[in-house]
Amino acid sequence: MSGPVIELVDVVAVLGRFPALAGATISVRQGEIVLLRGPNGAGKTTLLRLCAGLLPVARGRAVVLGYDLADQRAAVRPHVGLLGHRNGLYLDLTVEENVRFWAATVGARDDEIAAAMARLGLDGRLAELPVRRLSAGQARRTALACLVARRARVWLLDEPHAGPA
Repeated sequence: MSGPVIELVDVVAVLGRFPALAGATISVRQGEIVLLRGPNGAGKTTLLRLCAGLLPVARGRAVVLGYDLADQRAAVRPHVGLLGHRNGLYLDLTVEENVRFWAATVGARDDEIAAAMARLGLDGRLAELPVRRLSAGQARRTALACLVARRARVWLLDEPHAGPA
């Protein structure tokens, strides 16, 4: 991709009747890592959810991976990995079952799943543990392995250093 992978220009997002994001402008090129800083309630999570195609654009221009979020929000979702405050894992499933479940959404192969788990140190005995028995760090690594196996082209990590709630 030659242009920005994320480009927002004067974007407004409304939750209910409240403008949760007003006038956001950002451009992110492939390979860049961007840190969003600000106080609670500043709109960081809202911006990430908008970029993942989960919130509508009320005003402005929002393009992610070439998809115009004004009318292609659903189309961008398979290409974006959002790791929010919660890990999005099934506690009763094992590490491997969770990674396989999320990988299946994009038709990932067994070797891709195994590579994602190995890359995050989740192979071996950890693979068979139910997620409910993992430490916070192991659960976070499992969630990251799901993003790897899903082949997410853009990673949106909301407070990646924090443990799950």
